[in-house]
Amino acid sequence: MNRIYKEIQVGYFILFLFVAIEVYCFYDMQINDRVIDTAQLIVFALILLSLFIFLIMRTTVTDKGILIRLGFGLISKKIDATKILSAQIVQPKWYHGIGIHFVGRGSMLINANFTKAVEVKMINGSSVWIGTAHPEKLLQAIQSILR
Repeated sequence: MNRIYKEIQVGYFILFLFVAIEVYCFYDMQINDRVIDTAQLIVFALILLSLFIFLIMRTTVTDKGILIRLGFGLISKKIDATKILSAQIVQPKWYHGIGIHFVGRGSMLINANFTKAVEVKMINGSSVWIGTAHPEKLLQAIQSILR
């Protein structure tokens, strides 16, 4: 298996959101002289979970296909090179968000930041939009494995 391209993205928006909410919660506790309540603990836990799942996105292109992993590998998507029809650069809308989303008929977006993406169209008609800070390099790597 020959690695052609590798990218690691850090989701700075999620990190900023986590820090901002935690600063607000602790500020609120200090001002109101109270301890953390259940709702704040639940919000903290959900944001911490999101941070671990979506903070880092790794995209690897090899001669066998594409592997996309979020966080510590809990969520991953593998695309076999023989099932790829084509690829092109696309610009996701801001409201598509960060993480994993369905963005149209049979299309899935996987990203860690609000950046451009490379749409990989499969022979079965579905597609995966892969968020990237370097769309031209990722596109070139994907096109190099098309058979």
